[in-house]
Amino acid sequence: MKKYNIFGIGFFLIFIFTATIFYFTFSTWSTQTLHKLHAVEINRAYHSITEHEFGYIPNISDYEYIQEVHYISAQATPPELSFFFQAGDTFAIRPLYEENTLTGYVKFLLVPNHQSYMNRVLQMVSLLFIVLFLLLLSVFFFLKYQLIKPFQSISDFPFALSKGTVTAPIKESKHRYFGRFIWGLNMLRETLETHKRKELNLQREKKTLILSLSHDIKTPLNAMKLYTKALKSNLYTEKTKQDEILDKIDTQSDKIEAFVNDIVKASQEDFLNIEVIPSEFYLKDMISNLSEYYSDKLSLLKTEFMIGNFHNRLLYGDISRTTEVLQNIIENAIKYGDGASIQMAFSEEDNYQLITVKNSGNTLPEHELLKIFDSFWRGSNIKGQTGSGLGLYICKQILKQMQGEIYAQIQDSQMWVTIVLKQL
Repeated sequence: MKKYNIFGIGFFLIFIFTATIFYFTFSTWSTQTLHKLHAVEINRAYHSITEHEFGYIPNISDYEYIQEVHYISAQATPPELSFFFQAGDTFAIRPLYEENTLTGYVKFLLVPNHQSYMNRVLQMVSLLFIVLFLLLLSVFFFLKYQLIKPFQSISDFPFALSKGTVTAPIKESKHRYFGRFIWGLNMLRETLETHKRKELNLQREKKTLILSLSHDIKTPLNAMKLYTKALKSNLYTEKTKQDEILDKIDTQSDKIEAFVNDIVKASQEDFLNIEVIPSEFYLKDMISNLSEYYSDKLSLLKTEFMIGNFHNRLLYGDISRTTEVLQNIIENAIKYGDGASIQMAFSEEDNYQLITVKNSGNTLPEHELLKIFDSFWRGSNIKGQTGSGLGLYICKQILKQMQGEIYAQIQDSQMWVTIVLKQL
């Protein structure tokens, strides 16, 4: 804010200095210009009078700045001469000679409107500068108190948000210029708070689960150890008794395996907490957004991007999540294809909409197709590409919540990934 104040003060000082210089320069120039124009006409009229007899009145209509012409003889009385020289506001007097003898004087009364016109121009210029100054001053204070100051009050909010130190929402100001921005920050704060609470609950549940399972596993594990020691020490010599002990070990191992399966299942449910809000949307709305983004991106990558013809069907699902699924598939096509072409094709089967993303240059072995939708699995064609192996697994889970499906196939050295959406 201090820098803005210094900038504003400096700007207005320069403005006032420039306006003052301009005003005095324009005032001086206009006065000098008017005097020069008066002198030119007076000299022209005086020259015309000297060519005629004393008392000659030139045609006033030929002159723009001369209003009247008056004479007085050199033989006039001193009071008459004094009055002649003093009468009038704007005039010029020239002597008249005849054979080098002073015969009298001629007075040119000048039109006063021209001087008043220049004064009005100066007044208008001054008023213009004052209005411009007030306008700029209003803009300065508007930006300061309506935009910069409110923005400064929330400038530290994202940083504090990243540190997790914000608990109270930002109050929305009356002018509402940052209404959507503040609303978004508050939504982000609420989302982070929700995730924070979920994370704390998750950690608490995990600890509880680990303690519970570790306690439950100890019982069959201790039993297995006892049975194993008994067999090692040849405590049971009968074949039937040994088989009985082995059956008990197998039973206890099944219990441990069940506990491990519970841990795996709980872990999968925890890390994949995807919120899907199914509703209805038009196919064209989703494809338009994808086309606008990937047409520019793929043109920069020199990859041909083709979108086939389709009917604008009304579909069931979450448009943002479905867009996320297609983006994931297209990004995979960019990463693992040869960069020559990517195509989106459309078809319909039994009230379902099929959208297929095809990319050239498939490098995935066909026997790995069934595994690409498993969590944390990555194919042999990763070629050093970074990833977690969760992308297509998440896509599958999203589509399941929308009563949809996803599958992949290899056709003519191309990778085809197809999503299935329900039509309404």
